[in-house]
Parts: sequence; structure tokens; C-alpha cells
Amino acid sequence: MESPTRPAAPSNDYSSITRATKLFALCAAVNSLNLGYDIGVNTGIAPLLEESMDLSETQVEIFIGSINLFAMVGSLASGYISDAYGRRGTFKVAAVGFVVGVLTMATAQSFAVLMLGRVLVGIGVGFGLAIDPLYISELSPPEHRGRLVTWSEFSINVGILLGFSSSLAFYGLEPDAAWRLMVGLGALLPIVMIVLVVCV
Repeated sequence: MESPTRPAAPSNDYSSITRATKLFALCAAVNSLNLGYDIGVNTGIAPLLEESMDLSETQVEIFIGSINLFAMVGSLASGYISDAYGRRGTFKVAAVGFVVGVLTMATAQSFAVLMLGRVLVGIGVGFGLAIDPLYISELSPPEHRGRLVTWSEFSINVGILLGFSSSLAFYGLEPDAAWRLMVGLGALLPIVMIVLVVCV
């Protein structure tokens, strides 16, 4: 009786991954930076927001915590958007929502407008969390799929680090100017994402 043939061990050679695959995976991973930045920056803006807009602790908690609720909505809707516009189209929808949401928050003069921006950002986060790893897994060779999908998780952590760093960058500014600049910088990443989706 012949012994069963063992499957070949996964290759550890990155050179077998095409340049196009790496580039597309990187583009998708950039989208995950948005979520990470939002998590990191919120740690720094919470006390500044409370002081400059005279918000209660409850309002600040609602603002910070609601991102998860709105992201759930975005995740549920991402399948329909992805089927209608494709994976790359969904990236653009998420990025545009991010840009509009971030700029809405950065210029808000009331809690209601601040929450409106939060809704848009949260939906964008949900789109990204659902589509990024899916897109990477679909374009990756089977033997490298697990490794490339982790790029998305790695990007989230890089985004968190960037968000924390923004607190240091704007330390010493007036609270109102500091938190608006910190939030507003979050528009750069989705703009980069739009450019990559259109040009790559």
C-alpha cells in the first residue's frame, strides 16, 4: 500500500509573488491605515475635544465609542457595495466617505455635526475592514495568502502609531486647533488611497 503523498510545504520565497500582486495588496493595506489612525488619534483628542467644545464626558464617550456601531453598519453594507461596484470601487466609496467624514469632524462647531462626520467615518471603517482582507486573499497566490493578508492587520497597527504620534506633533497648541489638525490629517490617507485605486 502506497503512503499518501504529503502536500508541498508553502514557499517562503517572496520573489515568487509578482510585483503587481504586492502592489495591489499594499494598496488594500493602505486602506486599513485609516482605521488604525482613527483609533490612535481618538486617544489624544478626547480631552481636547471635551475642553474646546465644552462637551460632557457622556458626549465624548458616545463620540469615541460609536465608531464600532457605525462600522458594523458599514461592514453589513460592504457586500452589496462590493457586488455593485467591485472591490476597487468599494475602496473608493470608503475613501470618499472617510475624507468627507474627517473634514466634517475637523470643521464641526456642534456635537451634532461632529457625530455626522463620525457616522461617515464609521461606515468607511466598516467597508475597509470587510473588503481589505477579502481583496488581498483573492489576488494572492495560495501559498502566500496568509502572509499577504496580514499586511492589512499590520497596517492597522501602523495607523494606530501614526495616530498616537499626532498627539506629540501638535503638543503645545491651543486645544481647539490641536484636535482639529489631528483629525484633519486623517484625510491624507484616504486621499492617497483614492489616487492609488485610480492610478494603479
